[in-house]
This record gives sequence, structure tokens and C-alpha cells, in this order.
Amino acid sequence: MKLYIDAQPLLGQKTGIGHYTNNLIKSFSKTNISIELVTNQPFNFKRLKNIQIVDGTTNLSNKKYPYKIIRRLMSPNVLYNFPIDSSVEKAYKHNSVFHATNFITLPTKYANQVVTIHDLAFMKFPEVVDANIYEYMMRWVPYSVNKANQIIADSQHTKRDILEFFNISEEKINVVYLAADKRFQKQTLNQVQNVCEKYSLPKEYLLYIGTLEPKKNLVTLIDVYYLLKKKYSIKEKLVIVGAKGWKFNPIFEKVQQLQLDNDIIFMGYLADEDLPAIYSGASVFTFPSLYEGFGIPLLEAMQCEVPVIASNTSSIPEVVGDAGILLDPHDIDEWAENIYRVLTNKDLYEELIAKGKQQASKFSWEKVANETLAVYEKALKGE
Repeated sequence: MKLYIDAQPLLGQKTGIGHYTNNLIKSFSKTNISIELVTNQPFNFKRLKNIQIVDGTTNLSNKKYPYKIIRRLMSPNVLYNFPIDSSVEKAYKHNSVFHATNFITLPTKYANQVVTIHDLAFMKFPEVVDANIYEYMMRWVPYSVNKANQIIADSQHTKRDILEFFNISEEKINVVYLAADKRFQKQTLNQVQNVCEKYSLPKEYLLYIGTLEPKKNLVTLIDVYYLLKKKYSIKEKLVIVGAKGWKFNPIFEKVQQLQLDNDIIFMGYLADEDLPAIYSGASVFTFPSLYEGFGIPLLEAMQCEVPVIASNTSSIPEVVGDAGILLDPHDIDEWAENIYRVLTNKDLYEELIAKGKQQASKFSWEKVANETLAVYEKALKGE
């Protein structure tokens, strides 16, 4: 089988989808599959240097295909059918797969198409999405869902959302749970201290990791932290790690309104190698998101032996199971009470850590790769 993987998510700072793409490639590179990473950089070739080829079985191909221009000019339902394939790919006509890892397919003349739909937050909560992103996704995700031979969903919840919004066969949708990288493990005290000193972090802190955007519900988390300070007099700081997404101004406005500038630390986007120590140093990992297609940070935290308190919404219960405390993302009092319980109850603290390690062990990138390969086989067979 010849496998083409959309490598666009590997350009620039990698977010969740970039890590998903990267881990798939690393897993497949251990097989005898011929892999080609497909990018489309007609103007900015320097960005291609950000992609590191795993080994000799993986090739990088820049198609020089001006897909952004074409998409602006053409209708997805009628005219957008110019293939990215090169003439040499005809040899793989009946044995090739193009995997669109980031919602949107590119037309191919010969390859069977598989697309991963990570979530449908932009359709369920359009008010929390940037207007340009909403318009773009509403144009091309429906096109991709209908164009693809097979669809991968990150969770059962995302599968249900796809069936709710699109008139397609359930047999076309395959749930493949994600995983956390193995490097996310409990770090030594020295490792944690070194990283905390590097970033001037306190010894005790609550932690959130993820993009700063409305669906992550960080304004509510800040209200929770304010209540923890006022009602329970906790000494922990709140550390927020993640790049700015869109509509993030209310987060900083809330900090100023509650005069928490000295208590909440915004670290921005961090290098991957420091994140395991950041997790390991946290007292509690908080994840108040309103909607998630999966939520890899939950597994990363559990692997690093940090108690997890998260929302009881969307796919989050599928990931956490009974290994964390799941709460209504809007109930500020309940969040504050449970965070304080974990901070002050040693038995509960250790119970959550033990359950978290066990829950996280159910997920692995080897499993993700094997289940994804099974989807490719379905696409090749025309199922």
C-alpha cells in the first residue's frame, strides 16, 4: 500500500492535530508501508524545514498546489476536483490511500480518501468560533465528509455529532481513540524543580493546558480559582499553558477584573520537552472545556500521575472514565469544592492518581495505528 498523509499540521507550532499527525507517522514508519508526506507550500518553502522525516521509509513531497487560492475561487460541490496526484502515482491506483488528518480532504485522481474529523464544535457552538474559521469549515467539512471513502472520528461522541449533522451511512464512520505520547510520565523531583526554575514557577500550582479559546471555558476556571482563593484560602497559583487561539480577550479581562494578575501565570506555547515536568509538578490538572473531540491533555496528565478534574461534557467521559472527577462545566461552586477536596484529602488524591494511571494505560499509539490501518483497508476494499 502507498500511503499519502496530509502533513500541513506539522508546519509551525504543533497543536493537538499536529501531534496526532506526527504520532501516526512515527507509528507507521515502523512498518513496511511506503509513506509520503504531502504538503502544499507554493510560496513559503522555509516552513517545510519544520518537518523532520522519521526514517528512510518516509518521504516528504511538496505538491506546490495552491489549494487556498483554488478553494477561494471554487465551489466545493461543483468545481473543486483538481487532483494533487502526480502522474507517477497511477501505478498505485488500486492500492493507495490519502489520509486527510485535519478535517479537509484534497481531491486525488487515484488514491482512496480517508479523513479524520476531530470534532464538530464549529457547528454545535458557532458563537465560540472565529468567523473566518467558521466560514471556511462550513464550506469544506461537508464537502470532505461526503468526498471521503472512510471517516475517522476521535470518539463516539464525535461520531454521533457527524451522524446528527450529515446524511451519511454510519458504516462509513470509524471511531479511533487517540493516545498520549509515551514520554509523558511522572518526572523526578529534580526534573520538576529544574523546569520550574527555568520558568519561575511556584512549588504548588493548579494546571490547565490547551489553547486559549472560548470552548475551553477558561473564564469559568478563573471564577473557580477566585472562589478557591476567597472561600478556601488556597496557596496554589493557577498556571495556564497554551497558545492564544481566538476570542481570548475575555480571559485576560476576567483576570484584571478579579485582580488576580499576581496569582495566575500565563505561559503561552511551551516546548514539548518541558511539558512532562510541568504536568508532574502540578497539584491538580483542571480541564473545564465545554466541548472536546477527544482531549489528549487528560491522558498526558494521568500518565504524569496528576489528579484530573474535568467537565462531564462531550467526549471527556469516554477519555477519563471513572479515573477523574467529572463536573458540570458551569457549576463554579462544585468545581471549587472538589478541587479543594483533592488538595486536602490525601486518600482521594492517591486514589485518583492510581485510577488515572490505569485508565491511561488503555490508550496507546500502537493501538491507534493498528485501528487506523484497518480503516485504510476498508477504504481500499471500497467499503
